[in-house]
Amino acid sequence: MHTMARKLSPSLPAGVGGALVPSSRGPEASQVPAVYGTTEERIDYLALLRRHRLAVTVIVASCLLAGILYSHLAPQSYKVQTVLEITGLNQDFMNLHDIDPSAGAGDAASYLETQIMLLQNESVVDHVIAAMSPTVPARIASDDSGREGVIRRMLAGAKAKEEGQSNLVRITLTGPDPQLVANTANELTKQYMQQGQDAHLAAASETGVFLQQQMSEAKHKLQASEDGLQEYARSSGIVLTNDTHESVATEHLREIQQGLAQAEVDRASRESQMEMAQRAPIEALPQVIDDPTIREDRAKLTELHRQMAELSTTMTPANYKVAKVKAQIQDLEAEIGLHRTIIVNRLSIESRTAARREELLKQQYEQQRAIVEDQGGKQVHYNMLKHDVDVNQQIYQSMLQKVKEAGVVAALRASNARVVSPAKAPLSPYSPKTSTSLLLSALPAIVLSLLYILISERKDQSVRNPGESEIYVDRPELAVIPQARTRSRLHKPRITSVVGVDSGPTRVHPMLGHWKEDDKTFLAEAYRSAGTSILFSRKGGLAPKVLLVTSPHPQCGKTTTTANLAISLAEGGRRVLLIDGDLRRPALAQLFGMPNERGLTNALDENERADPYKVVQATAFAGVHLLPSGATKGSVARLLHSTYLESVIDTARNDFDFVLIDAPPLLGLSDARILSKFADGVILVCRSGRTRTDDLDEARRLLVEDGTHIFGTILNGYDLQHERSAHYQSYLRYFGKAAS
Repeated sequence: MHTMARKLSPSLPAGVGGALVPSSRGPEASQVPAVYGTTEERIDYLALLRRHRLAVTVIVASCLLAGILYSHLAPQSYKVQTVLEITGLNQDFMNLHDIDPSAGAGDAASYLETQIMLLQNESVVDHVIAAMSPTVPARIASDDSGREGVIRRMLAGAKAKEEGQSNLVRITLTGPDPQLVANTANELTKQYMQQGQDAHLAAASETGVFLQQQMSEAKHKLQASEDGLQEYARSSGIVLTNDTHESVATEHLREIQQGLAQAEVDRASRESQMEMAQRAPIEALPQVIDDPTIREDRAKLTELHRQMAELSTTMTPANYKVAKVKAQIQDLEAEIGLHRTIIVNRLSIESRTAARREELLKQQYEQQRAIVEDQGGKQVHYNMLKHDVDVNQQIYQSMLQKVKEAGVVAALRASNARVVSPAKAPLSPYSPKTSTSLLLSALPAIVLSLLYILISERKDQSVRNPGESEIYVDRPELAVIPQARTRSRLHKPRITSVVGVDSGPTRVHPMLGHWKEDDKTFLAEAYRSAGTSILFSRKGGLAPKVLLVTSPHPQCGKTTTTANLAISLAEGGRRVLLIDGDLRRPALAQLFGMPNERGLTNALDENERADPYKVVQATAFAGVHLLPSGATKGSVARLLHSTYLESVIDTARNDFDFVLIDAPPLLGLSDARILSKFADGVILVCRSGRTRTDDLDEARRLLVEDGTHIFGTILNGYDLQHERSAHYQSYLRYFGKAAS
């Protein structure tokens, strides 16, 4: 379980190239190739889904199938909706609010809530059940109790909801039959409106009867009060006017009082004007200023003064023209003074006249008041009787009007609601819906898929992602080799014919054909990256020459990796020797399409001791030579413990730039451990998704105990297309290839 954190957070691939990054694992690994990863880690969810795509597909398909089966086998339910507009009766129509005692003064929200409760009242429900029970289909309920139960269950699940701030109420009803549920919803609204009308008519009828009784009593009171008023008027001798029903003396006193008030106002105005004339200059009086004659004379006087000023500049005062104008000025000033005197005298006369008129009106007022006071007691009693008549008259007229309005309202069958949208039979069931069932089944599908992925990842103890092998071997990861099918989708595998150095065309294995097809294949670039990592590796400051390639268990691709590493190292003009040290299951000769009759076994056989140079063969790739295993003779362990093995490897070390030994798997066999004693170091090949971490850890432990140096690991068979599809597509674009 200690690998869980690493498995759920694989490092992000950076590319297939051989970029180098520093390492802190010692001077012998001062440079570590960053083949695919960076130090930053994250969870690649798409890679997890692609890795478990088959199981996830089965889980999702099963859940969706279960949802489809449920939607087809579960009982079907149909849903209808009807919309009511509940506005209440117009209380202003013919003063309905005044004649209907049940017309409360609640707000709109409380009224609408009350109507919704009345809509779901038991009385309405009972009427709907009685009307709709006979229409229930026999396939739903066969007996009367069953039919009634169906309707009752439908009405129990009915929902009424206000539509926002409007007066609309949406009624929702569900049931087992489309036409039945639609008819039930319409019947519910019908019964609600019918009961509302019945309640309104009953209240109006009761109100009308009550108003008739009250109107009869009011009529009798009115007649009695009118008779009493007329009898008192005849006995007291009060003369009344027709319009106001007041006595003539009182009306005359009111007229004198109004005239006296007007006279007092007029007298005060005249006196104020007279006092102003006595105190202020006559020229400042408004009457003088506004007088048209004086205004005209002043204009003439101004003109004469102007002429006088003009004549004075050129003539002497003795001149006849000057004397003439001067005389005119004097006459005009005298005329203006006379007009002023007349105005002042007129104000004085008007003031005395107003005072006299006021005095006379006071005398008349006192005389008339005495007459009215004599009739005051009679008038008061008369007014009281007259007030009773007026009150009774108003009551009677009001009651008469209300009786007429109540009769009209009782005749109207007005409703406080109307159906805006009646219910219609739905064409498809509301529940279960296939789409809803699929959506609901998607949730357990997702949960089960996640649980499966989580459990699978926790149980998976294999090395899967780049960089994981470093944790268990404590050595750098030299390269990551993509899965061969990544290339096969670009180029169909086939046996490739290549031209050898010392021989004619040779047929090689498809896993080596990518080196001759072109220079733009994933596998070739990955092996070049591995070769670059080997070139930059150091042991004690020296570059390695003899490397043993092995794996913890079979089927890791170590033989293919060894052959491709040799080709990548030879591309730079180096001479590379491949030694097939897997004497149990040799495969290098088959990869290069060469015979395997003679080889390493012939050189190690004590009886034959063949010259290694005679059994080394040149391959079809420049700089790459092969020492095949040869035919197995006797015990493999005896051959590997031969004293000639070291001389064979030393000879190869001196004659070649690099020597790569393909060894058997490390666990369960001792062959690789024996061969590693003659090598500068070991390269461990791991298969992505197949090599277990405990196997890798056990292989490292054996090599460390043997004192064998480990140069690093190579992760083989990494599914780049599925694990890192985005990078896979970017490589295709970079190499100029189309995605398949």
